[in-house]
Amino acid sequence: MVNRDDQAVSPAWRVVSVPVATVWTSSSSPRALDEPALAGFAPSEPGSRRREAKGQSDSGNPLEEETDPGIARGSGIEPWLAAMTVPDKLDLCAANRVQTQALYGTPVLAYEEQDGWSRVAIPGQLSPKDENGYPGWIPTKQLLPLSEEEARRLLDSGGSVPGAAAVSASAIVAAPTTDLELLSSSAKMRISFLTRLPLATEEERGTVPEVEPGDGVQAVTGLQAETVAGPAAGALPQAGSVPRDGVEAGANSRGDSFVVVQTPHGLARIRRADVQVAAEPGEYPGFRADEQNRGQAIVAQAKRFLGLPYLWGGMSAWGYDCSGFAHSMHLACGIVIPRDASVQALHGASIPPEELQPGDLLFFAYEQGKGRVHHVGIYAGDGHMIHSPDSASSVELIPLKGYKLADEHCVSRRYWT
Repeated sequence: MVNRDDQAVSPAWRVVSVPVATVWTSSSSPRALDEPALAGFAPSEPGSRRREAKGQSDSGNPLEEETDPGIARGSGIEPWLAAMTVPDKLDLCAANRVQTQALYGTPVLAYEEQDGWSRVAIPGQLSPKDENGYPGWIPTKQLLPLSEEEARRLLDSGGSVPGAAAVSASAIVAAPTTDLELLSSSAKMRISFLTRLPLATEEERGTVPEVEPGDGVQAVTGLQAETVAGPAAGALPQAGSVPRDGVEAGANSRGDSFVVVQTPHGLARIRRADVQVAAEPGEYPGFRADEQNRGQAIVAQAKRFLGLPYLWGGMSAWGYDCSGFAHSMHLACGIVIPRDASVQALHGASIPPEELQPGDLLFFAYEQGKGRVHHVGIYAGDGHMIHSPDSASSVELIPLKGYKLADEHCVSRRYWT
């Protein structure tokens, strides 16, 4: 819970302004090799037509191809992960360096700022560590100011966040990752599954600037930008699928259909095939009531990430830890559960082994199930579990019989009914 010192602090609202912000235990937690994960995002100026050779930017990010009109400098998640060895990844946990992560556009409460770092709580991630949300430290350059009104509008009002306003229609990333293109500069940022951004209003869309490589910004009317009146919510686009408007996913930028969204950096567009339009608060892309129950939907979402390497504290399509994986796959189906496995194991409905169904959570504890909970997996049916196991492994679907932690299974919980 919040300590007494925090009670006297009036926290300020901020919003995550990089593809995924890693939340550190303290400002001294990062190592030298973690520098790419501390970078901010600085889009190029409109019409600058800046060109740089391929390689590494000063932020540690791989640069765009020379033909790209905008140079995107993001959080450096990809080069950071690529440079870490398994021992480096294990050290994130062993040395208690990382707490969690937060996606682009996520509102956070900032208690204080010290030497370029902000101490925050994340309202969308429930934790007993802080009544306002999961706590930790984020580089201040990965955050932008946010009014309380804007914050309440961005927070999901599905009942999980006290005080949240009724959110407007949103675009939720349903592909593992996709490009967001800023309309003011054509700079691109790659964003993760479950990034949620408000749709631009009709007035904001008005005339939408369309930018082609090498061009300045031009006002173009009639850009294919769908609103909530477009395809109904509920369909989850898959890689290579054909959207309902008939435009194939492989079409070029002139042929693709886009949604226009509000972002911390202004208006931007995202390929329509890569998002789910959510018309109502609490609506998420992974569940269609006419096809499957929510438990089955959770497993279906989880299977999309088979082979994804584990990341301690991970909460994005670049890597999940075990509880972040369970949390995110539930969220994809509109179900908010606590962030950590030890807390997840205390809530939901207790399910005996003979009544397990797909989507139930399996928890494992030290001392043959009598000690502290340290792992969680998702029951996939037919005696199998899907989980993000450890820093040396990737998301996998395995039989429970013969699983190395089988004798540590302590409880099973169901959140999907």
